[in-house]
Amino acid sequence: MTDKNFMRVEDVAGELDVSKSYAYKVVQRLNKEPEDMGYITISGRINR
Repeated sequence: MTDKNFMRVEDVAGELDVSKSYAYKVVQRLNKEPEDMGYITISGRINR
């Protein structure tokens, strides 16, 4: 499958032009809302 459904921390860091450690914080914040709604999230990845 060539279409990616998830962005990894490296992708987020590249898109936002930030460090990987800051990208981890961004991913955690973006995963918090779906987690609170009962969805399963994958650490270090977000839905594209």
